[in-house]
This record gives sequence, structure tokens and C-alpha cells, in this order.
Amino acid sequence: MGKWLFMSAVVVFFAAVAGWWLGGQQKSVQNQTSGWVKSAKSESVYVYFVVEDQSRLKLIPNYESKLPSLKLVSENECLFGINGGFYATNGKPIGLVVIDGSVINPVKTSQLFNGFVWVRGGGSFGVGRNLPVKINYGVQTGPMLVESGRALNLEIKNDSSARRSVVIEVTNGRMVFVMIYDEKSRLDGPTLAELPGEVMRIAGLEGWKVVSAINLDGGAASAFYSSEVTVSEWLPVGSWWCVVSLES
Repeated sequence: MGKWLFMSAVVVFFAAVAGWWLGGQQKSVQNQTSGWVKSAKSESVYVYFVVEDQSRLKLIPNYESKLPSLKLVSENECLFGINGGFYATNGKPIGLVVIDGSVINPVKTSQLFNGFVWVRGGGSFGVGRNLPVKINYGVQTGPMLVESGRALNLEIKNDSSARRSVVIEVTNGRMVFVMIYDEKSRLDGPTLAELPGEVMRIAGLEGWKVVSAINLDGGAASAFYSSEVTVSEWLPVGSWWCVVSLES
């Protein structure tokens, strides 16, 4: 507990239903239980963390090592974490992956994987269809869910229900990483077509003003970590978004 009290907290981890605040030198971290968002078809649970200083955020490749997410957390001293983008049946990433400024996989033209999540030096970041010239970390993923504050109307062939991981860019320079899943089964959740609406409903409950949002890998190859909530994968995550601790 003392570690939380003295850290210059860069991540604000909000309680979706209930929680309590821990002090920090500059910002604070709140314990989290779980939240619920109701749609016309079902009730979903969501968990999330908010990153205010993106310079503490890094992307860890796991395509070859295939380590469990909890091993990635311990080895990289992650305070919070969530899976990254997609990979093919051969284990190779689908689309662009940039690690420490180096491109380890090129951009792929795709109507489904039609956007990027990226972080530059100094902590600037983006969620969208276009990339800046130089980035420190980035992954191609998709589909885009929200653009310019408006939920997109998605028509996905062979769409199905699954647990979902999402990155949301909100106002005031914050990134929100969210996992959404069915209350009765952690591997189930909304369809991709339902996901933009789910994101906007959650944003309304939490008081976020959404700029853009994009889907990450989901289902069995998705995972989420915080000190309070862990959602484990059934298949290896291809990459891992990690918020590093002060000591890293």
C-alpha cells in the first residue's frame, strides 16, 4: 500500500461502481470493483484504467515468447495492462507494430484493421486512421468505433459476441483502456456492431467526452490487469500495453 501512497501516479484507475481514493504526489489511483452497462440485449461488465501520462506507457511484443500476461506484468513491472492488437494463425502480427521506435511489422491495408494506437516521445498519443511520421510505440488494429466524437455504424461480416478490449481517446489528453464482457461469461460480450454503442454508453456513465475509440484484440486472446482486477487470457496475447511503475 505504501508504494501507492508515495508514487507520482500517472495513471488514474477509476471505480466503475465503488472505490476509494489513495493519495499521490501529483495524481491519484482509485481501487476498482466492476461496473455494468445495460444494452437492449444483455448486461455487460466493464473494467478500465485511465492513462494521463502516456510517456509511462509501452507496448511489449509477445508474438514469439507467448508468455502469460501475468508474466509480462511481473517482468516489466506493469501497474496496469491490457492486450494489444491482432495476430494471425501463424503467430505473426496483423499490420503495423512499432516497438521502441523500430518497425517490427509493416502496415497492412485492411478494411477491418483500419486504425492505429500510437505513442510518441514526450507522451503524445493518438487513436485514429492516420499515423505521425515517427512514433515510439504503435499497433494497427480495428475496427474504428468512434471518430470525431460520433459512434460509427459498423456492418461486420460473420459478426459474433465476444469479450472486447478497447482504447478510447477522451478530452484533456487522456487514454482509457477498457475491457467489456458478459456478466455470466468472461469470454462473451458485445458484437462488434454493438461495440460503438457500448463505448458511448460507458462514456456517458463515467462522464467522459470521447474523441475517438478503436477495438483491440478480444475473445480468448484478450487480458486485463490491475492490482484489483485480473481477467486472464485463454490464448496468448500477441502484444501487451503496459503502464510501467515509477521504479522501472
